Amino acid sequence: MSHNPISHHQSWIYPSVRFGWNRRLLSVPALLGTLLITAGCNGSNPPLNPANTATNASATIASPPQPATVTRRDLVGQVVMNGQIIVPPSARADLYPPFHALVNKVNKSVGSSVDKGDVLVELAMPTAEAYHEQTKQALHDAEIAYSNAKQQYQAPVDAARTRLSAARSAAKNSGLSGDTQADNNQDPNEQADADQALLQAKSDQEVQMLPYKQQLDQVRAANQQARASEKQGYIRSSISGKVISLNAQPGKEVVPDIRTPVATVINLNALLIQSAMTPQQAGYIKTGQKVDVNVDEIPDKTFEGTVSRMTSLAKNRGYVAIIEFKNSDTKIKPDMKLHVAIRSGKSVKGALVVPSITVRVDSTGKPVVTVMRDGKWQTVPVNPGISDMQFTEIKSGLKLDETVQVQP
Repeated sequence: MSHNPISHHQSWIYPSVRFGWNRRLLSVPALLGTLLITAGCNGSNPPLNPANTATNASATIASPPQPATVTRRDLVGQVVMNGQIIVPPSARADLYPPFHALVNKVNKSVGSSVDKGDVLVELAMPTAEAYHEQTKQALHDAEIAYSNAKQQYQAPVDAARTRLSAARSAAKNSGLSGDTQADNNQDPNEQADADQALLQAKSDQEVQMLPYKQQLDQVRAANQQARASEKQGYIRSSISGKVISLNAQPGKEVVPDIRTPVATVINLNALLIQSAMTPQQAGYIKTGQKVDVNVDEIPDKTFEGTVSRMTSLAKNRGYVAIIEFKNSDTKIKPDMKLHVAIRSGKSVKGALVVPSITVRVDSTGKPVVTVMRDGKWQTVPVNPGISDMQFTEIKSGLKLDETVQVQP
């Protein structure tokens, strides 16, 4: 199995992210701003309430659009969004062999629970001397690879840092000069955007460097084993968790390829969720609010969570909520598709509402509804408010008793 060197590391967002509302994310680390693993919603017009979009796989004839009426009703708010599963860097271990070697024994299988330090794979070595020589060369190679990667991935960080410095200087000079024309030409958001760009560049760098760092750490450990006159090479888990993937068989050779770990272990109790929000949705959400998490692959269970933090995106592209949740019996796995309903604590009396399934986003990410006007269907922008999953408040864009289209 081979793949892109960093395809299994996805960026997570602590200060910054690359996605729009109800869009699929990329995913791994950054203690400051990046993590791992993908899930989300595809399609150019995803509905506001994904919980209501299930289709009947057995249906052979598509149902025509159905009409619904704009009405008034009381709502107890839930902000409903798609969610992205992310894995903190400390909760994922990609394990690499220190050198080319035959596998002597495989002690675990996919799905096995392991503790930190457990031996997953034993490598066959003819003598302690050969083992030591192998690890010395492997350590040298890993140090060079790490150094080269660090130099390569430092360039975007330096460029972002230069941009931020220029933005700060421009803002300072404009303030000192009092030049109105200069002020008008200066983008007021440039410094904030440059700061976000630097944070994202650092996050991306950490994503790209993580496999090189893990490999270097593991080769160093193997070298220490060899110096202690060990005659057997061990591939040990550096964290406690579950084995998600395993690429080793007794009698087969393993190769120190940064693109293909011998095994991957993830602490499923440490998974987090990130969800994109519009500015309107973000206005109803605060840290500490409770969250209901539903997973397509586990339809009979709702998981409990809490909003742990929120952050804004550059260029006014929205907001992101980071959600901690209880992964009961570690049922939720990376790559599962989930939806979140944040209990906003808001309620509205006599709100103008439409069925949530009628609200979708257009190609620019703006919420829209298809409404019957002048005898024909027209797509109009709307300003959605709170939702109870079944109905969504419409603050502007529609009128009472208008007919809207329910997409099949």
